[in-house]
Formats: sequence, structure tokens, C-alpha cells
Amino acid sequence: MSQEFGEEASPPTPESIAAALGDAALVWTQAVAAFEDAGATVEWRYYRDGGWLAKATSRRQTIAWLRVEPGQLRISFSFPAPLRDQLLDEVALATIRDQIIEAPGRSIALSLGLSDASALDPVVALIAVKVQAR
Repeated sequence: MSQEFGEEASPPTPESIAAALGDAALVWTQAVAAFEDAGATVEWRYYRDGGWLAKATSRRQTIAWLRVEPGQLRISFSFPAPLRDQLLDEVALATIRDQIIEAPGRSIALSLGLSDASALDPVVALIAVKVQAR
């Protein structure tokens, strides 16, 4: 996490997000658009133990967490274990299949670091599964 996203007095701005992401700035714009297309809103919140995180929500349900890191956007999802088969059946999730299979416990935590907007297909598929699962 860059220092600027750890300071409560310095909320993220479009300029600071673009500066932190650099060549990956388009990932932020397209990821937020994907969440909005699914009916979710993305809002920044400050957490003492994690700094500034963007929370994507739909009807009070958390869809995902977004963190701006130097050169990449990290998007984290959590699914209940009974959705494992549905996730494994999604063709767009083939690149993260091992993460889904190996996730231990009663929930499936998936975290994707994106530095290229062309890698958004799994994110779009995960958003769809999460929104449908409510």
C-alpha cells in the first residue's frame, strides 16, 4: 500500500489513484464501471488497520474490496463454500481455478492483483456470481 493511502487525513483522489496505478490506471476506471454495471456502488472508507479501501456494495451486501497498490489494483472477494462448484463452472474463472479449489474453510477468499485492463474478465464473472448469490 502506498503511504498516501494509509493516511486518514488524505482520502484518495482521482489524481492520487492514477499516480499510484501508473500504467494500470485504466484498470481502476474499468473495474469501477464493471461494479456499477452490476448495480453496485464503490465508496472509499478509511480503516485504522488497513488504510483507505474501496468497498463495492449492492443492496447493503459487500461485493468486493478494492485496494490501490503501486502499479496494480487488488480486488478481493469472499464467497461461501457452497458456491465453489458454481465458481469452478465459470469459464471466465479458469485462470484462478487453483485459488478456488485450494481455498480452505467455510469461505472462499479470492484476491486478484490487476495491472492490465485486459485481465478484467474474471472480475466481471466474480461480480456476477456474487450479485446472483444474494
